[in-house]
Amino acid sequence: EKEAEIKSALDKRTPQNSELIFDLKAAVTIGLDTTVEAVGSASQYTITQNTGIISQIRKRVMTYLDNVSVGSIGTEYALWLEELDEQGTPIFIGEGDTKTQLSVRYEERTKKAKKIAVIGKMTMELMEDLPQLISYIQTNLMRRVDIVTEDQLFNGNDTGDNLAGLLGYATEFDGGDLAGSLPASSANDWDVILGIISQVKKANGMVNAIFVANGKLDAMRANKGSDGHYIWPQGISVDAQGNLSAWGVRLVGTNALPAGSDDFVGGDLSAVQVRFRSGMTIAIGESGDDFAKNLKTVRVEQRLVQFVSANDTPVLVKGTF
Repeated sequence: EKEAEIKSALDKRTPQNSELIFDLKAAVTIGLDTTVEAVGSASQYTITQNTGIISQIRKRVMTYLDNVSVGSIGTEYALWLEELDEQGTPIFIGEGDTKTQLSVRYEERTKKAKKIAVIGKMTMELMEDLPQLISYIQTNLMRRVDIVTEDQLFNGNDTGDNLAGLLGYATEFDGGDLAGSLPASSANDWDVILGIISQVKKANGMVNAIFVANGKLDAMRANKGSDGHYIWPQGISVDAQGNLSAWGVRLVGTNALPAGSDDFVGGDLSAVQVRFRSGMTIAIGESGDDFAKNLKTVRVEQRLVQFVSANDTPVLVKGTF
């Protein structure tokens, strides 16, 4: 391909200018590494296919609110009445006999709603150039708020700005009427579930669900005999979604129970009242020097309260297997 250039240079050659210099390049194999992937290529857009997938950080599956009583309140405090101090005893009497007088008192109880709130800052450039990420950012903030909220619903110590957690209300496991009826050599984890049911029934409640630490629940699922076959007592069932029930009671696996502490809590969870003063809300605006820095602030918050009447704490049981 340099033939014409060489002939022209030779024709113009003189004794004072006899040196010929040419920039000759060897032919190369044409491939990605010598074209769009080579150094100097601006990008690899032509060989890249965007799948549209945005891989989110995996977070805990929330199960708490699906198993307790949830509602809303319109003020800062949740109020309920507790029945107490029953006086008098009903008796059967004869015709014309004086009837027994009965009485009962009611007292008001309140619990204050607590707030959890976070903010995040985004540049206007990101909002303009990658609008598809905005909803994912908001979802990420909400999920992180939800996880901490669930932690508090289980473990909150009811001090300062903390919620009153279920573990603080629940009664320690004692086995109810089943206690002492089984020899220690034959008792197992499934008998603990029966003991919870017995204890709640003894307290005049009906068990609907028990939260169990995931690791423990998995070990119970994998319980085997000496020959390797799975051992599940009669009364255990699994639904189409893989959820486990024991004698009609749902066993709900969770990662929210603190490691090394109580690894089950439950009973008559209808007694657990969660009331939202305001559900999850998102606001986008400017704060501080956002305007000067071309930023937007995203605020995520919710307000809620959890309470259990003193009359209902005996039907909630916690403990370790």
